Amino acid sequence: MKLQLMKKSLTSILVLSSCVVAPAALAQESVVSLEEAVKASKVLANFRLRYEGADFDNGTSSADALTIRSRVGLETGAFLGTKLLVEFDHVEDLAGNFNDTVNGNTGYAVIADPNVTELNRLQLTNTGLPDTKITIGRQRIILDDARFVGNVGWRQNEQTYDALRVTNKSIKGLTLDATYVDQVNRIFGDEAASGRFESDSWLLNAGYKVPVEGMSVKVSAFAYLLDLSNAGLSSDTIGAQISAKKGPLGFTGRYATQSDSGANPVDYTANHYFAEANFKQKGFSGAIGYEVLGADDDSDGRFTTPLATLHKFNGFADVFLGTPTAGLEDLYVKGGYKTGPVGALPFINMFAVYHDYKSDEGSIDLGSEIDAVVATKLGKKVGLLFKYANYKQGDAGTPFDRSRYSVQLDYSF
Repeated sequence: MKLQLMKKSLTSILVLSSCVVAPAALAQESVVSLEEAVKASKVLANFRLRYEGADFDNGTSSADALTIRSRVGLETGAFLGTKLLVEFDHVEDLAGNFNDTVNGNTGYAVIADPNVTELNRLQLTNTGLPDTKITIGRQRIILDDARFVGNVGWRQNEQTYDALRVTNKSIKGLTLDATYVDQVNRIFGDEAASGRFESDSWLLNAGYKVPVEGMSVKVSAFAYLLDLSNAGLSSDTIGAQISAKKGPLGFTGRYATQSDSGANPVDYTANHYFAEANFKQKGFSGAIGYEVLGADDDSDGRFTTPLATLHKFNGFADVFLGTPTAGLEDLYVKGGYKTGPVGALPFINMFAVYHDYKSDEGSIDLGSEIDAVVATKLGKKVGLLFKYANYKQGDAGTPFDRSRYSVQLDYSF
């Protein structure tokens, strides 16, 4: 079956399943009064104040940004097995000079936190069918480690999806997850030309916890069939992942292959490889990992992950938010330590990462990077975080030197 026909068939199945939710909810659950559902509602609120600085060695002026994000919403209790969630974001520039990607300050380094006031989430979630959750509307979606699908949570305005999502856990240890995405609401806001991806896409994921005595093992398979008509980034990605943990030791391995689809103007096939060995014991942690975002040597095509939480991968300096034309190899080493109580602080969590970058084609030296993070809490509801990233250029013609540094306060209730 061709992938386009598969997409249309899956769309019909998922829409049909959503149509039978209400009758199923009535049959499966006792009816809860609307008054009780309102009483069970809860307020959602988070406020995040951040100072971020950026120095780019490309002739632009150093940037500094003091921004605040206010996120408020409400989630109702369940009525006929269905909850309503509504949430708004407001991001405001309090001080500083920086290029937020839409304010026209192109003489400054980029800090991608534009002023926005947006509907962040508006969703209905139904759990009327046995072992099944159906969510429709504007929602947050994070699949696995967010390497392919995430919410870009580091930036002040997160990425959300206008989508219909169904998850099912009827078989012990197995989670089936299918999502149809109509629109991707990106971090840049509606005023930006690239603020929305028009989508006719499918996100399919199946994960199984393997019953192995003395170990935690999970295998998963996925197919991300992206048709992003206004982005030129449409692709079909199919792959599998295995994660295993025994005592303090862990391992994750992943392989995926990607080819052009939909309105993508480039005809290509490229592969992705990832392997990481890690440990965690008595506050100490460490990891060594290797990731490849491959390139097609017969075209300009390369493996891309346009829906990922990109800041989480390939360095916090955000040099490789887009895959270079010749692809990317990232060899990294990470070490960290989390203390117990230190004075009035409940803990201090700190880690550092060293990245060594090369191109997939030609093994060009693409530079190196050092990242460091220190985080703690001030009381139970306030988080404090310091983050630093410094990237150094490799061979001539590779990305320019740059650094980023942040101080952040988070308050939730």
